[in-house]
Amino acid sequence: MSEEEKDDGFRLTPILHLLEKKILNNLLREALKRLSQLGIDEKHDRVRIVFEFEFKDGKIKDLRIFLSLFNFLPASISFFLRLTEEINFYSRDSKYGWLSNFARFNQMIDGITYKTNEHYYQSEKAISDEDKEWIRNAPSPYLAMNGGRSLRYGKEMRPDWNNAKVQIMLTGLRAKFSQNPDLKAQLLATGNAILHENSPSDMFWGKKGQDVLGKLLMLVRDELRRSP
Repeated sequence: MSEEEKDDGFRLTPILHLLEKKILNNLLREALKRLSQLGIDEKHDRVRIVFEFEFKDGKIKDLRIFLSLFNFLPASISFFLRLTEEINFYSRDSKYGWLSNFARFNQMIDGITYKTNEHYYQSEKAISDEDKEWIRNAPSPYLAMNGGRSLRYGKEMRPDWNNAKVQIMLTGLRAKFSQNPDLKAQLLATGNAILHENSPSDMFWGKKGQDVLGKLLMLVRDELRRSP
């Protein structure tokens, strides 16, 4: 960020647009809450709110809010918010391993029970019921994954897979977290943290690529937060 941009708060507007509107609104509400705790009415007292943040690797990191209270105190008050706590998961044995598709939690879709979300996702690749059943009943999610990957595109694998796979993954995640109360509570407890599958090689689902799995998990989290 140039010195010119730092000096002129209005020129930060394009960068602030990188923040999701929901997150920015939460930050403003927090700032006004702090003012209220100090007995300050933002409608009548002259208050200037300044956001200062670190912009790194295309993402806004930690953020500090400065409240300049012209009619109340000679000096500004500041407080610090960690804007983008990030949670990385990959191995099912790690702290956040329950986010992994390999985590063993039963889920039922269309009356069929699957041992993991990986079993469901991989079985949906198959055209034949026989292949679907073999993958669904695989002893481990790793074998289910290998079974799905062994299907030949257009012959044993459904030809529309690339167009269908995101919706299928989302369907599986919705079932996993809505049908397991403990998992639902854990997912909601992540708050507004950014979720990433920290795969070393997956350029579609993983953090090093399009990060689609993490985005879907956050979508499911938002849906659960709004549900009764």
